[in-house]
Amino acid sequence: MNIFSPITMVKGVGEKTSKLFEKIGVYTVGDILLRFPRNYTQYPKIECIDEIETMTEGYHAICAQVKRSVVVKKTKTMQVSILVIGQECNKMELVWYRMPYIKSQLEIGKFYVFYGKVVVKNGHYVMEQSIIYDVEKYQKGEERFLPVYALTNGLTNNVITKTIQ
Repeated sequence: MNIFSPITMVKGVGEKTSKLFEKIGVYTVGDILLRFPRNYTQYPKIECIDEIETMTEGYHAICAQVKRSVVVKKTKTMQVSILVIGQECNKMELVWYRMPYIKSQLEIGKFYVFYGKVVVKNGHYVMEQSIIYDVEKYQKGEERFLPVYALTNGLTNNVITKTIQ
């Protein structure tokens, strides 16, 4: 493989993914190597769920122990998975849309870091579509800057990063 090889020569890039790369002007291995990030981000420091009272709206990384199982509710159009973390006075509702498999990914009694945008709805804190990390994995990502690439519909930042690596 060299810089003139088609992008499909990279492991994990098939016909479908190559079509998405073509939308952003990536046709060869050289093209993806010259694809520079538009920005860099760093994950915020981990906050304990007990610090929720001092929290403002915005992106946060909340460390909490899963004490209850995820509840999956079915509506007319989709499934909604809900998990409440924290104690009675310091609690947050985590909501995922169309992701019922979340229930099988979280173990009761284990600590996780939930990263996402926190908003106040009806007087309580809610984080929608949060990303779930093991505490150790999040701490490794916290130590470095992560690239943010220009994307197209169907192509994620994670796919571009893995392809470049």
